[in-house]
Order: sequence, then structure tokens, then C-alpha cells
Amino acid sequence: MDVCLPRDDPRPEQRRARIARQRDVYGYDHDYLPPLAISQGCPRAEYFTAPYLARRLVASRRLLANLFLAWARTRLASLRLPEDFARMFVTLPRPRSTRAWRDDVFFARQRLDGANPMRIRRLLHPDELPFAVGPGGVGERLPGTGTTVEDAVEAGALYLADYAHLAPIGGGEWRGLRRYLPAPRALFHWRTARHAAQGTLFPVAIELHPGCEVSTPERSRSWDWLAAKLCVQIADANDMELGSHLARTHLVIEPFAIATPRHLAADHPLHRLLEPHLRFLIVNTRLGRQILMKPGSLSDQLCGGTREGSLEIVRDSYRGWSLDGNALDADLAERCLDDPGLLPDFPYREDGRRLWQALREYVDGYLALYYREPADVAGDAELQAWAAELASPDGGRVKGMPARIDGADTLARVLTMVLFTSGPQHALVNYGQSPFLGFAPNMPLAAYCDVPTCGAFESDEDLMRVLPPPEWARRQLLTMEGLSAYQHDRLGHYPPGHFRDPEVQPVIRGLQGRLGEIETAIDERNLEREEAYEFLKPSRVPNSISI
Repeated sequence: MDVCLPRDDPRPEQRRARIARQRDVYGYDHDYLPPLAISQGCPRAEYFTAPYLARRLVASRRLLANLFLAWARTRLASLRLPEDFARMFVTLPRPRSTRAWRDDVFFARQRLDGANPMRIRRLLHPDELPFAVGPGGVGERLPGTGTTVEDAVEAGALYLADYAHLAPIGGGEWRGLRRYLPAPRALFHWRTARHAAQGTLFPVAIELHPGCEVSTPERSRSWDWLAAKLCVQIADANDMELGSHLARTHLVIEPFAIATPRHLAADHPLHRLLEPHLRFLIVNTRLGRQILMKPGSLSDQLCGGTREGSLEIVRDSYRGWSLDGNALDADLAERCLDDPGLLPDFPYREDGRRLWQALREYVDGYLALYYREPADVAGDAELQAWAAELASPDGGRVKGMPARIDGADTLARVLTMVLFTSGPQHALVNYGQSPFLGFAPNMPLAAYCDVPTCGAFESDEDLMRVLPPPEWARRQLLTMEGLSAYQHDRLGHYPPGHFRDPEVQPVIRGLQGRLGEIETAIDERNLEREEAYEFLKPSRVPNSISI
């Protein structure tokens, strides 16, 4: 056996000395973006390797060619209409959004199978409606169905995407170009199709600002309605990039990448388990902070708010996250999205649950090899120091993290959350960027004029005032494609020799077999869908936040 618990190590002093040296290398920075705990520098062991950099460069070669050709195309011919932005895809395939971005159903479906399915929730009572029913608000009856709003709520068919938390964020400015960040609330209705078991989500109403007149697809003029949908997309893009992506994957997992080498010896079973799922996280998150958060970065140039406003979105999202409260089933239950009978077609829930269960079974099987009795967990001094530091205000500041772990079940829940967030959850938000945000008219990162409630838009030329100028649209495309162009490894597949204990191999084969079954199930489901949902296919999910 090449791993052992601290009590079984024949050289405990040397083991403790190695861990102590790691604590000199890895540390926390609590001042950069309080209240977050991030890495104090980037230890050399966390750097990108030469093979990683070489493969990532090769994967980006088509993007680099597209960058130059897109610049040339937009210089030679101006962008007059929103569809002209599709000319920026030269060597890159054009995503469906370039064709369907105006469509109401495509707009609504992005709340469920787009880049950010973490914002929508089901309404439980008419009192939860954010705006009035009747004149100036949502109609008494939902269009196309004759169903009253109250009946739709009672049937569990009304859903809300609420971005009002963005209202305090001031609009940004870069090189004299003013930007705006809307804070809309959008209401959606799940309609069961007559000849389909699944049904479809439709947009019902959009409130651009708290308290303003509500836009609806029936009452609003077509260009005003399209502008209202753009405001939802802008808000969702900022909420996803800064909240669901940066804060709730990179930054909430980074403390685990710091605490693991500080308290678990390299030959501790948990260090060996976690290492491939934390690989390149620290260096990638550090790079992400430079790209998104420093002065002059993308938050200054492209996002809707000021740089400080963007940082506040990160902090606000972090404050609302906890290890236990944001476990997949807990999150789905909190948003009332856990019942497939009410919302049959929600691939994030179905695929995510399958992956969560597969990872939990893997973790349970692995822990059983080393922790035979509950006392083995409680008596593991390195594990207890690891947990205590992660929970400590002076350490990882991980909300919901138990400061002491007394049983394998509690430990398995923590480890499953880390593996799921590092792998499937990050894969969704990262690889969802390209098809939805790469085409700026579908999901701009900012509005370039203040969008009034109604009456300002009468043509596509008017709508162009909302969309980014060509240079900013190219930067958005470059960023989204660059972050989606490379996949370092594959979930459940590990470097040869990483696990040398022969007893681990059946556990890994069990995980890989389960992931293969999930892949087949997703492929079969996608045959019945207009657009395949592949963000959580196991073969498309890396082990770690490695890009």
C-alpha cells in the first residue's frame, strides 16, 4: 500500500515535518476580496505543466485564426444588424444562438438548459409574484392557454428568474463608452404540449426595473419586447460569469486546494483522492482574477457594472453559498425544482443527479477501504485539522463545513460536494459560455444604452444601440471561446499510477462503468430533443477546474 492514515505511518515525525513545510508554501489571503479566502500566491507545484500549455495552445489554434479573420471581416464591412455579428464566426462553428436568439422559446429554454440554470425557481403562491396581476402587470390570464395566473401558480407551472439583486450595481465606463447593467425580473410559464409529454417553457412577462411597467409579448411592441429579453440576458450573463462561475465554483473550492496540502500528507488517502480534482485550480483561479477582476480587466471593459460593482456581485454570490445548502438536491429543493412531475424537462437536474450519485458511490467505496470504523474517521488527526481549518474564520471560511468530522457519511457528503463542484458544476458554467455568450446578440455582457420600459425601439438599427460595438463583441467572443476551447482530462479517469493501491482499482472501474451508463442515457435522451444538452456528459466533464 502506497497510502496510509497517520496512525499507520511508521515514520510519523518525517510525515509531520513534510506537512509543516507545505504550510510554509500554501497560505490564505483574506484581504484581497473579503470575506473570501483565496490563495496567498501560487506555489510552484500548482503551475501549469509544459504538456498542459502545449495541448491548450494546440486546442486554441482555430480560435487564434478566427480572431484575425473576424477582425478583418468587421473592418471591411460594418455591422448594421444584429445578425451581422454571426460573421465573426469564421473558422469557428456558428452556435444555434446565431439563428434562434430572437425566438421566445429559445430565450425561455436558456433558463433551464443554458449557461446558468441556477437562477430560475418555481413560485409556490400568488403572493410570490414580483409584480401586479392586471393592467400594467402580468395579465389576468396567461396568453395562449386561458389559464389564470393564480391557477398556474397552484399547478406549479409559473417560474421566476429574478435579477433584482443587481439593481445597486452602477453601470461601468471604459474609454468613454458608457455601459448599463439591467436588474430585471422575468416570469415564465411551463406549458404541457398536447402531443408531447415534456412540454415547453414560455416567457410571460418581464419587469425591467423594480416597480416599472411590465413588458409582455402580447402588449409590448416587438422591438421593445426583444430589448426586454436582451436585458434579461445581460443580467443572466453577469450573474453567471461573476456569481455561478467565478464565485460558486473557483472561489468556493479554492480553500480546499489550500488546506489539502497544508494538513493532509501526500500519502494520505484523502490527499490522493482529492489531488486530481483540485489540479490547476489555484493557478487557473489566479489567472481568472487577473482576467476578470484587476483594474483594466474584463470587468472594467465588458461587464455591465463598474469593476467594484462586479466584485460586489462576486462577494454577494459567495455570501449566499454554503457547502450544505448548495449541494445539488438541497439547491433544487430550495428553488422548488426537485419534482420531475412538475418540470419534466430539466437536464441540469436529471444529469446532475446521476453524476452526483455516481460520485457519491465512488467516494463511499473509496472511504470504505481506509476507514473501517467510525472511530477511524474521528481519530484521523490530519483529517480533523483539515476540517477545522476549512471551517475556521482564520482559514478557509467555508460556510457549512463541519469543524469536526466524526463519521464516514459526513466526510462523504463533503467530498462529493467538492468533486461535483470541481467537475460537473464547473464544466456546465465553463463550457456553456461559448454557445450562449460567444454570440453577443444572444447574451451581451452589458447594455450600451439605458433601456426604457417601452417606445424606444422601432427597428433592428435601434436595437443595435443596446449591443456592444464590434471590438467589444470580438473580445467577448475571444474570451468565451478561449475558456471553452480545451479539456484537460475526463471525469473518473486518472493518470497511470496515481492510485497504486490495487484495492482502489475496482472502485475506479465501478465509477467509470457508472459514468458510461450515464453517457448512454444522456445520448438516448438527446435523440428526442431539438437541441442536445451535453454540458454534463461525463466525457465532456474534466476532473478539476483546469481551465
